[in-house]
Amino acid sequence: MSPVSKHKPEEQISSDSLPELEPPGAGLPDDELKLTQQRFHQAFDNNPRSYYEELFDNEKHNILKLINEIDDNQLTTQVLIERFRGIEDSSRNWSAYMTLEHLHMCNVIFLDIIEKLVRGNTTSMTTVLPENLKPDPQSGRGSLPAFEQSANNFQHIVSNIDDLATELTHPHPWLGPLTAAKWLALSAAHMKIHRVQMERIKEGLLVKL
Repeated sequence: MSPVSKHKPEEQISSDSLPELEPPGAGLPDDELKLTQQRFHQAFDNNPRSYYEELFDNEKHNILKLINEIDDNQLTTQVLIERFRGIEDSSRNWSAYMTLEHLHMCNVIFLDIIEKLVRGNTTSMTTVLPENLKPDPQSGRGSLPAFEQSANNFQHIVSNIDDLATELTHPHPWLGPLTAAKWLALSAAHMKIHRVQMERIKEGLLVKL
C-alpha cells in the first residue's frame, strides 16, 4: 500500500500498559488513506509486473530470515509497536506467528481473487474485509509452514498466468476496484508492510530481554 514512515527504535512502546486500540476494520486515518491510494496507483503505473513478482519473493525471504532470528520461545509473544503507515491500529499488537497467520490468510484469498478475475468468474468472489483477516492470538508454530506454502503457491500459480491485465476488477476496501495485476501489486506491497511489522516485533522482543 504505501511506504512506511521513519522509525526510531527508542520510540518502541512497552506492552506492560496496553492502550485501548481501535476496533478491527476501523481502517486508516482519512489523510493517510488518500495518500496510500495515490501512491499505490502511481507506483503501479510506473513499475512492470516483474517488479512486484520480485518484491513478493524478496519480502518472503526477508520474513523467513526474520523468523529465524527470533528465539523460538518468543514467536508467540505479542509486541505492542508504534503504528506506522499502512496498518490499522488494531494490528499493532501481534506476535511473529500472528503476523505469519495473517499473511497466510491474505495470500490464499488474494490468489483466489486473481485466479477468478483471470478466468472471468466473479460469482463467488471473497469480499475482503480487514476485520475478517485478523489472526488468532493463539497462533502457533503451524503458521510458519502455512505461510511458506501459501506464498510459494501464490508465486507458482501467478508466474504461470500470461496476462494479469484483466478487464474485470474486484474491490479492495482501501484501494478500490483492482484488476488481477493490481491484486498482485497489492500482495507484494502487503508482504513488505508486514515485513516491517516483523522487524519492529523483533526490536520489541529485544527490548524486553
